[in-house]
Amino acid sequence: MPFIYVGMFLVYGAITLGPYPIAKYTAVGHYHPPVPMTAFLISVSLLQTVVSLAAIAVAAVATHRFILLDDIRPRIGRNSLDFFLWLVFITIIIALLDVAKILDRRAMPDSGLTDMVGGVIWIAKIAIIFHFALLFPAVAIGEKAEGWQDRISISWSRMSGNFWLFFAADLAALLPFIFAITVSILLVTLPLSDWNRGSVALASVEIFRGLVPFPVLMVQAAIASWLYAWVRQQPDADLEPASATPG
Repeated sequence: MPFIYVGMFLVYGAITLGPYPIAKYTAVGHYHPPVPMTAFLISVSLLQTVVSLAAIAVAAVATHRFILLDDIRPRIGRNSLDFFLWLVFITIIIALLDVAKILDRRAMPDSGLTDMVGGVIWIAKIAIIFHFALLFPAVAIGEKAEGWQDRISISWSRMSGNFWLFFAADLAALLPFIFAITVSILLVTLPLSDWNRGSVALASVEIFRGLVPFPVLMVQAAIASWLYAWVRQQPDADLEPASATPG
């Protein structure tokens, strides 16, 4: 188990932080036509997304299976692949919502309606992410489903009535990370001069942005597992027993 978490954390950190200095070195001091540079940045972004989602999938499946099945021998298998594909599916949905927000801002840059649309899109993203949350423990342990529509339907029905419980637990889990990051940045930057403080603070924020999402997502995976187990224990669950298929 520790090997999986450490290994996937290193992969995640390398792929999220590594391309930034490469892109900066390529862009600074050299002339690059817009199209090739754009293609380069898109390629880097896609690579980051695919590899980071793969690392998250492997570690999250290990988390779900450990909590729900006491499986301490994580391995990469069909469940990890299915988990990764579901992550890609939801990432595409969220990306489409972000594109819609960008297009709305470009169409009505000075309109107050733009902020309203942005707020609606933000709420939609939160709702989608949370209602899909209980799908992932089911995929990780290999719970049977008739198809992808059935998988989504079951997840949404399980979250019904439990949305705010999961939201509160998720928020409570995030607060220690926010506090630790804030204190760390202050401790690092306060002894510095005003000129150095800004640059070091920005660098620290970028590092935290690249590394912190991984442990946060693992905590969220644990919360989803506990809620999933709790929902299944309810008298009116009326669900098939979980299938402990290989990971």
